[in-house]
Order: sequence, then C-alpha cells, then structure tokens
Amino acid sequence: INIASRLEKFSQGTDIVMSDAVSMDPEVQDFLEETAATVKIDRIESELKGFDDECFTMWRIEFQDEQ
Repeated sequence: INIASRLEKFSQGTDIVMSDAVSMDPEVQDFLEETAATVKIDRIESELKGFDDECFTMWRIEFQDEQ
C-alpha cells in the first residue's frame, strides 16, 4: 500500500499534504524555514485506509498571500 496515495484525501486543493517522514527531510526543513513568513503549517493525525489501527502524522502546508 502506498502511503503517499492516501494523503490526497486530506488536501483541500490549494495546499500540500506531506507525510511526517517527508517533513523531516533536511531540504524540506530548509525550504519551510525559508518560506516561514508566507506558509501556514497544520499538523494532521489520522488513520489511513489499509493501515488499520495505525495513526499517521501528516502536515498540511498552505501558502499565504504576502501582505
């Protein structure tokens, strides 16, 4: 079962949803730090279809309009 394919249902269409493992990648961390002023990050915890009784942490990244 592909975890990435299960994350799609958590997207609102104008955001990016990534797994906890992806969010820990050093290049992703650098990018999020560099864009911190224009990014909203929300933590999501949920079970995923096909992974019974296992809770996954995901991150929703929304880019905000610069004011």
